[in-house]
Amino acid sequence: MAAPLDGLRIVEVSRGLPGSWCAALLADLGATVHKIEEPRRGDRFRDMPPRVKGRGAVHSVLDRHKRSVALNLRDPRGREWFLRLCERSDGLVEGMRPGAAEKLGLSYPEVRGRAPRLVYLTISGFGHGGPRGGLSSHDIDIVSAAGLAGFSGEPPRIPPVPMAAWSGALLGALGMLSALEARRRTGGGQHVDISMQDGIFASLLLPLGLWLATGKEASPLGNPLAGHLAHYSLYQDRDGRWLALGAVEPEAWEALCDLLGRPDLRPGFPPLDPALRETLAAEFRKRPRDEWLGLLRERDVPSAPVNTLREAARDPQILHRRMAADGPRGRTLGVPLRFSATSPRAPRGPPRLGEHTRETLRGLGATRAELNRLAREGVLKLG
Repeated sequence: MAAPLDGLRIVEVSRGLPGSWCAALLADLGATVHKIEEPRRGDRFRDMPPRVKGRGAVHSVLDRHKRSVALNLRDPRGREWFLRLCERSDGLVEGMRPGAAEKLGLSYPEVRGRAPRLVYLTISGFGHGGPRGGLSSHDIDIVSAAGLAGFSGEPPRIPPVPMAAWSGALLGALGMLSALEARRRTGGGQHVDISMQDGIFASLLLPLGLWLATGKEASPLGNPLAGHLAHYSLYQDRDGRWLALGAVEPEAWEALCDLLGRPDLRPGFPPLDPALRETLAAEFRKRPRDEWLGLLRERDVPSAPVNTLREAARDPQILHRRMAADGPRGRTLGVPLRFSATSPRAPRGPPRLGEHTRETLRGLGATRAELNRLAREGVLKLG
């Protein structure tokens, strides 16, 4: 089956995780992604430890399916080839430090002058404009400023995965495809401005709903998603292994109480009393985890094992969905989307630095002699 985004041409110029991640999602779905890299060292993730067979492990996943075009964008000749590539592309994913594109002469107005149909997508911590608009950022700054860290409890906690980068990548892919659909109707490109702080702030849907409705700020201790409440928490079994319980519906709570032989707990729904959680903790310590999970599934009570990363990669459902897939260079990450009439690309490894420079620029009109001369002068790298 053809991939959903077959025929879409994307240029990526990124120095961090969000832009590269966004372009990776588009590449997984079939877009041809030309990743612009610095000729001498390439992308920062290429050599970032830990390494697999001499290659950065993150790079192996993040840059699979992409085409590497190594250009020095500080050189006017490198910028000219970049602009020619933009002229023949549908979208640009720009994920550099705020202000970097402007310093290179590659801001949206400047690129639009050459490629008016191009969708120019920027992903940054705080977006364009505003008091933080020009600041560099990392996940810790973004989730803190957006309110997620503060809502995690006392003391505040930072998510163990880069939630801001993930939100930027997802919103970036959505923004790119939305703008391309608008272009289909209007014929013109546009600038899509993605702020990761906006994405994290919007993810606080439940506490924001309370605040918008009542003007009251939800307490982190009352956060129903933080594990403080008896019906939505993590519990240890007889052997010290953990399981997750999500009995948030009244019928699930009643089924749990019946399973435990504790009908006296049924009137306590919703179970807001902290002492009730200790009661459940004592009950769950009476049996092994797998036995609990079988009994809970029989009664349709939402539950699951608390897997380590190794266990999650071997989880039967993960394997069934092919999220831990076999690629040409060993185990790799699957694509988290399924289609009935199309298919994401089969796993493929990342490109060598500059592997596609020659082919790409020859397609734009460069001669063999010109490319060899530019390579000697450090303007580009031929893989």
